[in-house]
Amino acid sequence: MRSPIPIVLTLAGLLLAPLAPAAETRPDRGFTIDKLADGVYAVIRREPPGLATHANNVFIVNDEDVMVVDTSQSPALTREVLAVLRTITSKPVRYVINTHWHDDHYIGDQVYREAFPDVDIVAHAQTFRDLPVEGARNRAQMINGLPSMIAQLKDARPYVIVGAFVIAAVVTPPDVLSQFMLAVPMCLLYEAGLFFARFVVVRRAEQTAEPAETQ
Repeated sequence: MRSPIPIVLTLAGLLLAPLAPAAETRPDRGFTIDKLADGVYAVIRREPPGLATHANNVFIVNDEDVMVVDTSQSPALTREVLAVLRTITSKPVRYVINTHWHDDHYIGDQVYREAFPDVDIVAHAQTFRDLPVEGARNRAQMINGLPSMIAQLKDARPYVIVGAFVIAAVVTPPDVLSQFMLAVPMCLLYEAGLFFARFVVVRRAEQTAEPAETQ
């Protein structure tokens, strides 16, 4: 079994995160929009570490249209980004550029295709060759690796329990009741995460195993 130390440290980081200064972002979305120059905007993802990562995007607003660099991990996330783009400009998206074959850089392409039927999706020829090869292999590895990762999290349960009580002892007043009031909910959240991973994350990963169509 792999060392449980990274898991315990991750748990500690997530629990202590509220004590750190929060990034300037709206609570109802997981990204910020940074203006880099006139007509150039960066979509910076702000989600905490998780099972999946999401690519940053770039908007380049031209005189008559818009160029978007990379899309997102899912159509739902891409629709959120597109909704913000519409508040910046009413110009149509003419080009979507996929920088490479990772899922979080192209799965949202279909959203722009639906919203702007004349959009051109542009990528290097090697990227289009990699999508059904490297991309398919990567998705299969992710799905096949989820059960073993969940099993490792279950094996780490004793360390997580000890870690939760250690953290509770540090951040609460020196009495047993306060420690239990903090540590027990943390342990229950850990168990809820395992349940969610077994029955939701694996199912969603299987449903998105096939790449979105990119024309």
